Amino acid sequence: MRAQLTTTACAIVAVLAGCFACLQASAQNLATLPDTTITGEVQVVQEDTFKGDGGKLYHVITDKKTGTSYWLEFKAKPKRPLKSGQVIKVRGKIRGDEFVVNSGDSATVNVVQDSPATTGLRTIAVIIVNFLDTPVPATAQTVSSIMWPDPAQNNANPNVSDLYQEASGDLVGFERDTDGNGSPDVFGPYTVNAYSADACDYYSWAYQAEDMAAADGVQLGQYQHLLFVLPTSNTCAWIGVANVGCGTQCRAWVVGTNYKDAYAHELGHNLSMRHASSDTNNDGITDNAYGDLSDIMGYSGVGYRHPNAAHKEQMGWFSGYSGRVQTVQQGGTYTIAPLELFPWETNLPQMLKVYKPDTSSYYYLSYRTRLGYDSALNSSYVEKLNIHRYAGSGSIETYFVRALADGQAFEDTKNGVKVTQTSHNADPVSGSVTVQITLSGSVLAPTVTISPTNQTANKMGMAAQYGVSVKNNDVNTGASTFGLAAILPSGWTATAQPAQLTLSPGQSGSFTVTVQPPATLADNNYTLKLGASDVSGAHADITSAVTYKLDTTPPASVTGLSASLNRKGQVVLAWTASSDGAGTGVAQYDVYRASGSSAAAFLASVTTTQYTNTSVTAGTTYTYYVVAVDKVGNKAAPSGTVAVTTPAKTTRKR
Repeated sequence: MRAQLTTTACAIVAVLAGCFACLQASAQNLATLPDTTITGEVQVVQEDTFKGDGGKLYHVITDKKTGTSYWLEFKAKPKRPLKSGQVIKVRGKIRGDEFVVNSGDSATVNVVQDSPATTGLRTIAVIIVNFLDTPVPATAQTVSSIMWPDPAQNNANPNVSDLYQEASGDLVGFERDTDGNGSPDVFGPYTVNAYSADACDYYSWAYQAEDMAAADGVQLGQYQHLLFVLPTSNTCAWIGVANVGCGTQCRAWVVGTNYKDAYAHELGHNLSMRHASSDTNNDGITDNAYGDLSDIMGYSGVGYRHPNAAHKEQMGWFSGYSGRVQTVQQGGTYTIAPLELFPWETNLPQMLKVYKPDTSSYYYLSYRTRLGYDSALNSSYVEKLNIHRYAGSGSIETYFVRALADGQAFEDTKNGVKVTQTSHNADPVSGSVTVQITLSGSVLAPTVTISPTNQTANKMGMAAQYGVSVKNNDVNTGASTFGLAAILPSGWTATAQPAQLTLSPGQSGSFTVTVQPPATLADNNYTLKLGASDVSGAHADITSAVTYKLDTTPPASVTGLSASLNRKGQVVLAWTASSDGAGTGVAQYDVYRASGSSAAAFLASVTTTQYTNTSVTAGTTYTYYVVAVDKVGNKAAPSGTVAVTTPAKTTRKR
């Protein structure tokens, strides 16, 4: 395990400890650097200051081919936030120890492999770290009682593992004794080579403590989570730090034991949850990155409580129970059971989702009561309809928008949504809230995207395929059925598979369009318009232009073919580059060879105008010719031939 860690240690320690001295070429002009693409595993690290700005977030990628680690600098945020343990393919520029990414779209940052699911009973090692001059002000038993039930307290103590088991319906928890020695897996304290006044170098402290634990015989490789407890006296500006997401293994750090809910918060990051933020005026701008006190992923120092409805759906904790998450398709009166109930304790929905088309996100409606680990929930949320905003999936922040009491309403006029809490039953177990939802329908133009936008054929009558994606942007209407819209030159046809797409508001779908040109057609570029047409006529047709290029003309034949022998007796061929006129361009050159009475046979394909034939026999005459091939496979007539005889073997006299 240590060998695996050291491949990323230099870059991580340098970046996360604030030591940027090793970023050697940081002043180098990006414009002068070449573009490159690397594939590697990402580590995402969140520092939690519990100030409104949300702390600092870092990304480090380790190139799979070279083992080199880079600090990822995004000029624009990725479309979807990344998680630790993901393997991504990313395009950018290497500048010292930085990998600078100019864009966050899928063409620039592509997730090749997602990190594994964070479900089940998770294995965790808690490691206490002392400084040379300052210890952690707590015993191993105190730390253990934060994480797990304590027999000394009749197992009645609130703890992190039980919180997650309750909130997830027993889908997630943290194992107390993975090594099977009968004691909680709390190790240390280990005194690292650092003082409380030293620079905040928490990855280095972790690696030192891991080495000491390994020397004690602790098998750290069997743990998915490593949680480090640090002294309260230090120079770090945060209360906790964690990897966001978890690959084979992930880490989290907390300071002391004053903020017990910070343990749950940082481990929530390991499980891939982002912050529970607030946006109470619903303008799309974060008011406070930790402002949702109803969620363990908000501020710490508040006490244990469940994650909000949006986070619970992100984690999939209700996915095994039909109807607990209900997407509202039409206005009406709805009844919601408390979010705190186990999903098998009710048949009512425990959250409603209302689509928000202007941002392609959702409003999440839930009802909170003081039950279980929500017993001390802030009164601002209790016995009220809680309204959150969330993208609907992915490791992305959630936003608390409003909490409604009886008779109060929330309205989003832009998206035609109005929600009113009409009444509630305060019983924490059998209670519920009743809400009236009004949806004002609005028909909006669908979004149509086509890929690829250019196709090339090398034979007359050759069909081409285009993928057409359609998104229904309507607000609170019924489903719409879309077919193919095509504007084509005379004699052309187009068919779609499937022939129709029935899409609800906010839903996307796609069909494959096969375009058939006439049997006889001249080489040229042809403009076609493809898109979507509403069969009911409620939406206007939406089309985009695409290109069909016919190129049946081969490149010019290769000229200037010559052959020579190098010092090893190998044949070196060279020729003049071929041209392709108005065609697609020369893609390669195919080299052919004949010897003796045998017919010429294909030898190799190259993209340059030179080729060295290394597999030759001494004293043999070879005849070569070269064929230019364009990008759609058209082949030129063979070049003229050239013959060369390799030197015969000589026997050295004794």
